[in-house]
Amino acid sequence: MSEGGSLPGPMALLMKGQALSRSVGGRLLVLTATPDRKNLAALRELVEPGKVTPVIA
Repeated sequence: MSEGGSLPGPMALLMKGQALSRSVGGRLLVLTATPDRKNLAALRELVEPGKVTPVIA
């Protein structure tokens, strides 16, 4: 996730992902969410005890 920056950066990443998904037979799915206290509290309950592990691929 990046904050600030320019629009072409994220758009280029989406276009590369779409092209790659076509070549490997997958699909690109973009999800967006609006953070709120309820969602962040639920996420905290999973992250703090180690039930969720962040992965950067």
